Amino acid sequence: MKSALNVALKISMFAALAATMVTASQAQLALTIAGTTAGFGISTVVTGLPSSGPYGPFGVTVNPAGKILTFDYGAQSFYQFNDVDGQSFPVDVLTTHIPQHDVRGVTTGGGKNFSANNGNGRLEVVNNDGSFVSTLVSGLNNPLGIVMDPTDGNIWLANCGTGQILKYDSTSGAVMKTFNTGCADGISISGDGSTVYGAIGGFVKGFNTSTGFNVFNVAISAVDGTAVGTGTIAGFIFANTNDGKLYQIDLNTSASTLIASGGSRGDFVAVDPNGTLLLTQTDRIQRLTAPQGGGFGQTPEPGTLAMIAGMGTFGGLFIRRRLKK
Repeated sequence: MKSALNVALKISMFAALAATMVTASQAQLALTIAGTTAGFGISTVVTGLPSSGPYGPFGVTVNPAGKILTFDYGAQSFYQFNDVDGQSFPVDVLTTHIPQHDVRGVTTGGGKNFSANNGNGRLEVVNNDGSFVSTLVSGLNNPLGIVMDPTDGNIWLANCGTGQILKYDSTSGAVMKTFNTGCADGISISGDGSTVYGAIGGFVKGFNTSTGFNVFNVAISAVDGTAVGTGTIAGFIFANTNDGKLYQIDLNTSASTLIASGGSRGDFVAVDPNGTLLLTQTDRIQRLTAPQGGGFGQTPEPGTLAMIAGMGTFGGLFIRRRLKK
């Protein structure tokens, strides 16, 4: 009788463990009541991406060819997908490139892709499939998030090892600005280029891009990626977390609202040119759609937009994350 009971207990324990493993691998963000009421939508772009423990896709962007380019930490590979929902790995992979190092952030602008390569401490230019083109900046120490400034097409980079956010000329690689911020991750920037935001030690912090002064602070546990709202959700910043949550934060009142939960490890978010937000999870990439009239990204204010059009420059946004050990 005792033997049969032990067998039954063991079977029950294995079943519970198996269920936990399946739940972990299939965990995905789902809207909360607050998120649904506000009019957000959430969908899945691709599932089944390789992972190493909780770490899967890190950097993600939409390349100049209009395809989603992501670096997957679990496979140490770049993968390229169509910019549509309902795909699965490896069936829908368009191209694969296996680099020699560890990429943490990817962004696109001015017809080029840029990657923050933590493995060799470089900011690099890469092809649409992620293969190496050239080194723009070398000698970095744990580079994480990168984002393109919408007002002049240059690059902001979070250099965690030195506790700084720097601005680099996207053509020459020359340092344009250096701010001491602490180890930042998942950086984003306001549409008028006046504030750069980062996930820093459990806070979403904002820094004035002219002075470097800290002008915004909101505590969000396990925060990683950030993105700024536009249109009907202008005035809000969005933050994903390592424990599977997504928050909307009011930039005026600092009030935060949980709009999605139940996910796995959220590392990086990136803005799709179509105005949706791409969110990485342990084994998938999901998509957040804004309420009607809203979007994500760095759209310059009308006056700035006119100035940029006259100068013939380019702007964009994409965000990044870091591997926490």
